[in-house]
Amino acid sequence: MSYEKSIIGSLMLDPRAIESVKAIVSPDDFANSHLAEVLGAIYALSDNDKPIDVLSLADELKSAKYNSRIGVSDLADMQDEVPSAAHVEHYAKGVKDDAKRRAVQRVSEHALTAESGTEAVEEAINALTSIDSGQGDRQVDANQALISVMKKTEAIFNGEVKLQSTGFADLDEQIGGFEGGRLYILGARPAMGKSALALNFALTAIKNNIPTMVFSLEMPSDEVMYRMICAASGLNTRAQRDMQESDWPLLTGGFNVLKDKPLIIDDSGGYTISFLKSQIRAHAAKHEESFYIVDYIQLMKINGFDEVVGFGEISKELKTLAKDIGMPIVILSQLNRGLEQRTDKRPMNSDIRSSGQLEQDADVIIFIYRDEVYFENSEFKGTAELIIRKNRGGEMGTVRVRDELRFARFSDIGGGYSDYN
Repeated sequence: MSYEKSIIGSLMLDPRAIESVKAIVSPDDFANSHLAEVLGAIYALSDNDKPIDVLSLADELKSAKYNSRIGVSDLADMQDEVPSAAHVEHYAKGVKDDAKRRAVQRVSEHALTAESGTEAVEEAINALTSIDSGQGDRQVDANQALISVMKKTEAIFNGEVKLQSTGFADLDEQIGGFEGGRLYILGARPAMGKSALALNFALTAIKNNIPTMVFSLEMPSDEVMYRMICAASGLNTRAQRDMQESDWPLLTGGFNVLKDKPLIIDDSGGYTISFLKSQIRAHAAKHEESFYIVDYIQLMKINGFDEVVGFGEISKELKTLAKDIGMPIVILSQLNRGLEQRTDKRPMNSDIRSSGQLEQDADVIIFIYRDEVYFENSEFKGTAELIIRKNRGGEMGTVRVRDELRFARFSDIGGGYSDYN
């Protein structure tokens, strides 16, 4: 079966993949005009929040705006012949590559038969270069780039572009808050509190009515929510196992803080990058501003790759996704055990598991370090260091926060931040 039919069959099997496919291929990329209309109909149904199945699609294709000859039995055959939607992005990229090759051939033929001489040939060569690279629409000259910088700076100055608060004043001062289109990595060894900090970020976002999605590969959704209740109210995380009368007002207080907030928790686990991208794209398409957390990257599926290559591919895809949707994405990451052997156990970028590509793609890298985990009598007991080891376009440094992990949270100390060299 052709890639074009495989795409249609896959999208009927799993409409959640529509947004990720839409980012790769359009109906104009299809060689078969009838199948192109089917893809257009799928996109139209999706845009109008209508179901995507054989019967709904067949009804849509009967409307006057379509000329497709494809009916119910054809659609059913395409769906039946695709075992799953797991490879739909591969099919989409294949169709896109075929479309580029056809475009190259058309432009080449035009150049060879041009009657207007040099100008036509040069025009064709330029078009060929753009098609072949697939980057023609991303090229800007110096003046365009300068105008873009000035417009962005003016918009930030006028408050038209929101930098989402992290919830920590000193951290906001250091990194400027969470900026749309950026990829953030939050790394720590076990017991340092990386999930707690990430949920603190999420809590701040939803308190500011920013639609937020948390992809929890480790904790079930009810545990995620319980931790957020504790963080919001000051309820001890152990209280659920032995509730006292005095705990109930805190529990209900946290409940009321979180009630009706724009939060989605996905704990289905075992995500592929295709699934994750489709979910984020679909969510982002509905909101002018949003925020995303993935906890944590090393639990994602890396079908057919070794660990370094697999997580590197995931990192590149998420970086591209953040830029495409213009929203911040925070990835949690495990760290290698090797740092435990060092005298100074504060993490470095090289400690990130499968670090090469992750380090390269991240705009900001933050590590959590709690000295008391290693040194019982530490003078810094009750605090944690948020170490900024990478800050694209900004300074690195260390922000000290108060450790309140018994409430599943950290809080501001207000002591400023120290330069990191």
